[in-house]
Amino acid sequence: MKVVVTADDFGVTHGVNEAVSEAHEFGTLSSTSIRTNGVAYKEGVTLLKSRLKGIGVGLHLNLTDGPSHTPSLSNEQGVYSRSFISYYREIKSGQPHLKQSIKNELRAQFEIIKRDSIRVDHIDGQDHIHMIPEIFEIVCQLASDYGVKAVRLSNEPFFLISNIQQLRRSAMQLGFVKNFILSSFAATNLRLLKKYNLVSTNRYFGVLYTSNMNLDVFTRAIDYGLYNKVESIEIALHPGYSHFPSDVKFTSDFFRKYETSKARDSERKSLLSQQMKNLLSKKQIEICRFSDLA
Repeated sequence: MKVVVTADDFGVTHGVNEAVSEAHEFGTLSSTSIRTNGVAYKEGVTLLKSRLKGIGVGLHLNLTDGPSHTPSLSNEQGVYSRSFISYYREIKSGQPHLKQSIKNELRAQFEIIKRDSIRVDHIDGQDHIHMIPEIFEIVCQLASDYGVKAVRLSNEPFFLISNIQQLRRSAMQLGFVKNFILSSFAATNLRLLKKYNLVSTNRYFGVLYTSNMNLDVFTRAIDYGLYNKVESIEIALHPGYSHFPSDVKFTSDFFRKYETSKARDSERKSLLSQQMKNLLSKKQIEICRFSDLA
């Protein structure tokens, strides 16, 4: 079974960049996805060309957090003005120019990564915004235009971990609700992947236990894949540093709270633990990149 271990939000803060670099060098992280409007985006580009040569790189498309690249989706302050739910409702209500505005904004992000000579092997999205089917098709079109072969399909199976307290925390974070919504889009999006000759992993893990991606979750995800004879899975998490000296500016108040939470430390420490290495060795798992799926 092929296992892609991805860290999202690369480039958002300096602490995230450092955590991703450490985990990749440690050997437990095979992939990351970069956000073009992150505070530490330029540093991230430099790291990908030096310290992180060999890591799989995704484009973390963004329509919901921080400064926008084009004016049509932003408010007076120049930041994105819509949420996941807002986009879904407006698209379904038939807003005439919204899809073109989305395509223009996402194309601008593809152009930035192209300008900076970063070769990406997959596409995913902030807040899983790319999973809204109408947006997913735009993403597939752009992926084809720019020669990217893979797009994340957020289709996480329902599975329980042994830590009931952690299960309660996940439920409180609406992980179950989010996963239900994303799973309802998965069948339509799978057809779109096939239509555009794109690939993804067979299963994805990272929604139900958001901010609680530890050794227990990794073990259950890998066991699920092995038991069900799944060809490939992606496990995604968000490692970082709750206190990193260089992080004094953030893309939003939400990300200030998110990136300075103890959950970032917990997920980083899980990736940097000998137990994680032992798990991968015991299960005979060799982590890979999206470019290794085809």
